This record gives sequence, C-alpha cells and structure tokens, in this order.
Amino acid sequence: MSQSLLLHFDGAHGGGATADHSPSAHSITLFNGAKLVSPKARVGPTSLFLDGGDDYAQASDTLTDWAFGAGEAFTIDTWVWLDDLSTDRPQLALETDANNRWQMRLERGGALRSILSAPGSQPRSRADR
Repeated sequence: MSQSLLLHFDGAHGGGATADHSPSAHSITLFNGAKLVSPKARVGPTSLFLDGGDDYAQASDTLTDWAFGAGEAFTIDTWVWLDDLSTDRPQLALETDANNRWQMRLERGGALRSILSAPGSQPRSRADR
C-alpha cells in the first residue's frame, strides 16, 4: 500500500504554499485566499484555512493516483474544524465531469456524505452522523 497524497499544511502563518509529503510529491496550489494559519493548527505549526467562499487547495493532476480499482481498499483520513454547519461543505473531491466523480462532504447539521459516480451507473451515496 502506498500513499498518494499526504498534506500536513505546515509552513509559516499566513503563508500561501504547502507541500505534498507523499512519495507522489504532487504540486499543491492554494487559490482565492486559502492560506496557512496557526490559531487552529492540529498537526504541526499551521493548518489550512478556508473561509467558506471560493477558496481551495488543488493537487497536480495525476489521475492514476486517484483511480481506485474495483474492490481495491483505500483510506481517507482528515481532520476538519468548522465554524458553521448551516450549509453543505465539500471537503475532498475528484471530478472529471458530472458522470465521473467522487466526493466527501459535510452536510448541514454535521452528516458526512460520500458520493461516487461512474459512466452508466447511478451515483451512489452514503451519509452518517
């Protein structure tokens, strides 16, 4: 088993750059005001701050790292601090188009939902509180 993406979001407070610590070493770009902050850091000196608008972090696109085979086990591990649970908040997503995507998001009230869709199938979804 190997890691495809490992983001500590460590760096200087107010910084706009971070690194992928996995063997894949993807380039990570922060957009629209996404930045590293120390007040709510959980692992290391800083964490990623997103204000809930249109800011996000993006890994360089190497689709083979995200191609999960049928029956192939994988793990997603994250820690999230939300100040507001009044709207749905996508946390992780990979989308090539509306018919080829997976997404993990927190929904209003705190339900965690995962969505997977592929060509020729209905999107599959599961939510847990």
